Amino acid sequence: QLEAVKANQRHASFFQNLLHAAFTVMQPQKKSASIRAHVEHVFAHQKNRFNLFIRTIGLARAEAKLTLCNLAYNFNRLIFHERLETAG
Repeated sequence: QLEAVKANQRHASFFQNLLHAAFTVMQPQKKSASIRAHVEHVFAHQKNRFNLFIRTIGLARAEAKLTLCNLAYNFNRLIFHERLETAG
């Protein structure tokens, strides 16, 4: 019976070490996934709402189109937060 207890303790420590290793690896991935989710949300909104599809000749025109789209998105966010502030 003592051997069974020791075997259970070895299994428990093995799984604790395994979970700790997995958690340590997942921490940087969790942070980058969070940042990626925020950025992808913005691009999805711009693509759907503003019909963002860049097909221009020249980098300056493409940059101008992206800048105007970002400006419109930021104004929409400002209006949303202003309404939220006045309602609450």
